[in-house]
Amino acid sequence: ENIVSITGYSLGNDLTRTGYFKCSDDLINQIYETDLYTYRSCTTEGYTSDCPHRERLGYGEETYATAWGIGFPNYDINSYMDKHIQDWIDVQDVTTGRILNTAPQTYWNSYGGLLWGSAGVNLANELYRNTGDVNALRKIYPSAKSWINFMASKVTDGLFPLAASTERGMYLGDWGMPNGSMGWGNEPPAQYFNNCVFCLNLINAINTINLLQGTDGVNYAADLQLFQNMLNILRTNIHSTFYNSTTGLYSQGTMVQQAFALLVGVVPDNCRA
Repeated sequence: ENIVSITGYSLGNDLTRTGYFKCSDDLINQIYETDLYTYRSCTTEGYTSDCPHRERLGYGEETYATAWGIGFPNYDINSYMDKHIQDWIDVQDVTTGRILNTAPQTYWNSYGGLLWGSAGVNLANELYRNTGDVNALRKIYPSAKSWINFMASKVTDGLFPLAASTERGMYLGDWGMPNGSMGWGNEPPAQYFNNCVFCLNLINAINTINLLQGTDGVNYAADLQLFQNMLNILRTNIHSTFYNSTTGLYSQGTMVQQAFALLVGVVPDNCRA
């Protein structure tokens, strides 16, 4: 029997739209709407998946990037993000503090890195920035502290090290850069990127402490001092290791590498210009 017609149905979350964008360039408008369509397609199951058709795992890097890049500016996703932050807490190894690269699924061999595993603490801070609600920060803090302790346990000579060749896919750097480099964890650009991520996590943890201090009867003073010292040392070592004073470039000098150093305060005042 011949098929004479097919009806296709578009499935996605019934997210409440809160933000809009339009400009004079029709192509940019189309790209923008396509981004939103993709986001709805990749959030149908209560987490942000890699893609709607193949890798339906909740990779942390995509979760964080799309949260501030697409989610919060365009949709009411506060409850969705609060739930997803719990997903990252749930997949944390309670013994080591390590967090998997995907949530809520626990798939040990999935590729990822520090930006993947730190999605929970990054999302909680993003949720606070958009809502002013400290509850997510209070919920994530024990997990964030354990995660930072895990990363600190790996530090050698003042830096998060290069990954072993056998774990190069577990500590990715700036994955899928425009020039085609894939940022394997055993390559220096990935080491630079991951140390900047470590700075970002420490900044978010310090920010969390400053917002929680005095609100819940917990004294965070020791943690605050420890994290601030770690951040200061890390910033100094990143600059001394990866900065080329002749060219004014960090690592390979890509836009992401330059911007990341500025974002997390690695650049000394006399080099910022």
